Amino acid sequence: MDGLIQWGLEVVRWVQTFRNPIWDEFFGRINFLGEEEFYILFLPLLFWCLHKTLGMRLGAVLLFSTYVNQSLKDFFAAPRPYQVDSKLYAPFKTMGYGIPSGHSQGTATFWGYLATQLKTRAWWVLAIALPFFVGIGRMYLGDHFPQDVLLGWTVGIVVVAVYAMFQPRVGAWLGKQSLRTQI
Repeated sequence: MDGLIQWGLEVVRWVQTFRNPIWDEFFGRINFLGEEEFYILFLPLLFWCLHKTLGMRLGAVLLFSTYVNQSLKDFFAAPRPYQVDSKLYAPFKTMGYGIPSGHSQGTATFWGYLATQLKTRAWWVLAIALPFFVGIGRMYLGDHFPQDVLLGWTVGIVVVAVYAMFQPRVGAWLGKQSLRTQI
């Protein structure tokens, strides 16, 4: 077995030594913050009820992050822990390749982008704490190795940084474009 996978498997097994009903419930629930259903519920609420521009931009950065994640998963084509060791606790058994963790990357992108835009201490605490707990939860739930989670967090942070860097220029350019077609 590949050394990195073996090391990751040992870390997942160690994380799972802390299993108990309280952690099972906690990580099972916090896992929802990285699910597509969460984003499908949250983004329209943000767009329709709070801030249209922020909703559109967050949706755009999240879609781009998802595209990058799937491209990297296809490139690496790496297994998930429960696929390597069937004895692991894995209640959800997410299908597809493992690296990078889409939940870790998605939450780092989602909450990180909100923190860059809302710029309060509370949003920065959420932007650090929620991806952290989701990432630990992905190992606890047997769906990801630590390297999957670390790469997911890293890619999410890079996507937010790149988007934040280019967004003002792209926004200015889009503002100059006519949305009407010329006849």
